[in-house]
Amino acid sequence: MGVTIKQIAEIAGVSRGTVDRALNNRGNVNSEVEKRIKAIADKLGYRPNKAGKALVTRRNPMKIGVIMPSPKRTDYFEKVNLGVQLAHDEFKDFGIEVIVKFTKGFDLENQLKLIDELYSEHKINAMSLAAVNDTQVAEKITYLTEQNIPVVTFNTDVDDSKRVCFVGNDYIKAGRTAGELMGVLIGGEGKIAIVGGVYSAKSHKHRVKGFLDVIQEFYPKMQVMNIAEAFDDDIISYTYTKELFAKDTSLTALYLASAGVYGACRALKELNLQGKVKVICFDDTPGIEELLLDRTIAFTICQEPIKQGYEPIKILADILLNDTYPQSEYNYTQIIIKNRESI
Repeated sequence: MGVTIKQIAEIAGVSRGTVDRALNNRGNVNSEVEKRIKAIADKLGYRPNKAGKALVTRRNPMKIGVIMPSPKRTDYFEKVNLGVQLAHDEFKDFGIEVIVKFTKGFDLENQLKLIDELYSEHKINAMSLAAVNDTQVAEKITYLTEQNIPVVTFNTDVDDSKRVCFVGNDYIKAGRTAGELMGVLIGGEGKIAIVGGVYSAKSHKHRVKGFLDVIQEFYPKMQVMNIAEAFDDDIISYTYTKELFAKDTSLTALYLASAGVYGACRALKELNLQGKVKVICFDDTPGIEELLLDRTIAFTICQEPIKQGYEPIKILADILLNDTYPQSEYNYTQIIIKNRESI
C-alpha cells in the first residue's frame, strides 16, 4: 500500500492540508516546512493519487494561460492554436481550463500587459508563452515561477528566465539547414537578400544567424547583400523586396526568415523574377503551398506547429496534475524540408 498524505503529515507534525499545499506547490507554506515535507515524501517514496487529484481539480479547475501572436496577423499560428485547442479538449475532463490571449505579433508592451492580465485577473496556475526575448519578459516569467506558476515557452524562447522548458525548433540548426539548401540551390555562388521577421523574437534572429554561419564556413562565394526586418508584415515585406530587387539586378536569391512570404513573392512576380530568383522560406501555410506549386518558392522548412501548441499544455498539465516535470529543458520539434513535389 502506498504512502498517504496523512502519514507524511503525522511524521512532519503538520496538518494534511499543509502537506497537500507543499507537495502541490500551492503556496502559503513556510519554506523550511515545505522542504521538510518534500524530503519526507521523497524518502518514503510518496506518489500522488492521480485519480483523486483529478477529482479535486475538476471541482476546482486549474487554469493555463496561453499567449501567442494572433492567427489573424500570422497564418502560421492558426495551426499552433489548433494544437492548443486539441490539448484543451484532451485535458478539460481533468479540470484544466485553457485561456488563450493573442498579441499583435511580437509586441513587447502588449505581451507584458497580457501576462499581467492572466496573472491578476484570471488567476492562472500555469502559463504557455511565445515569448518576446526581452529582460522584462524574463523578469515576469521569473516572478511567476516564484509564485509557483510554472511557465513553458514555445515557438520562440527567452534568455535568462526561470521557465520550465522550451518547445520548438532548434532555430540555429533550422537556419543552418536553410543556408545549406541555398548553397546547393545556387551552386555555392551568388548574391542573396534576407528579409527577416522580428529580431526581438529569438527564433527569427537565430534563423538568420544559422544561415550566415553556414555561408561563412562553407560558401565564400555567396554574398549576403542586404538584411531587413519586416516585422512579419506582408506589406513591409512586399515594399522592401520590390525596391531592393528593382534596384539591384545582380541579386539571385532571397531568404525569407519568417512571415511576410506572400508579400515578398508578390513583389518578385511583379518584377517578372518568379523562378529566376531562388527563394527559401519557412512553414507550410496554404499560401506558401500555392507558391511552392507555381515554383515561386524552391524550398520551405517546417517546424510542427500543432505540436508547438499542444506540447506545452501537456507538459503543464503533467506538472499541475502529477507534479511531473519534463526531463529536458529543450523539447525540439522536427526540421522538415518541403518542396513542390513533397506537399
